Amino acid sequence: MRRHAVILMLLVCAAAMAQYDQLWQSDEVGLPQSIYVLGIQNTDVDPQLEMLYRGEEPMREGMVFIWALDLLTGEVEEVTDEFYFIYTEAGKEPRLVDVDGNGTYEILFLAQEYPDEYPTWFLYGSVPMAGASEQKYTRLRGPKLGQNVPNPLNKKTRIDFELPTSGTARVTIYDEAGRQVKELNAGKLDAGRHSVTWQRDDAAGRPVPQGTYFYILDANGKQAQKKALVAE
Repeated sequence: MRRHAVILMLLVCAAAMAQYDQLWQSDEVGLPQSIYVLGIQNTDVDPQLEMLYRGEEPMREGMVFIWALDLLTGEVEEVTDEFYFIYTEAGKEPRLVDVDGNGTYEILFLAQEYPDEYPTWFLYGSVPMAGASEQKYTRLRGPKLGQNVPNPLNKKTRIDFELPTSGTARVTIYDEAGRQVKELNAGKLDAGRHSVTWQRDDAAGRPVPQGTYFYILDANGKQAQKKALVAE
């Protein structure tokens, strides 16, 4: 966890539990940053309330996150992975929801991880850490699919993905016309991070031509999709 320089006015306004846009000053960069407050709820294992807000990371210009500010200690924790854009307009604004009805709230928001993808609703929440009494914020109810590396690719590329729970997962490659090119079967996997490699070949082992391809991760009935470029 980290401590940010959050001005007193922000805390006073947040106490009203209203959703609003507010500018605050970052001691790290000395520039005003725009934040959006979701509200105040208990979102982790301890009974202390947290203030949840969307804001930029001063040292990673252009990327936005949702943060949790502990109102007792002043500690700020990064709740989400980095996003290209998180929506805040009416009807699309982030919200706090008690999905399990246990008094601990999860964070639901509409966002884009990358500039060229469609907006998707994401759900983050606090879960127990293995072998520890603490909890951490993580993505819930859905697999996370990374951008293939390298991209564009010439000979082969690695596709990373993360599963929130154990289960069967596979990655399937499609061409721009929607025809299946090859299935990369990852099999039954534990929760956590995994990867598969595509050798720029089809199901028969033949090299595919240059162009635009799509790969889809199918895990436990949920899907995620990204685009890969093949170059000569």
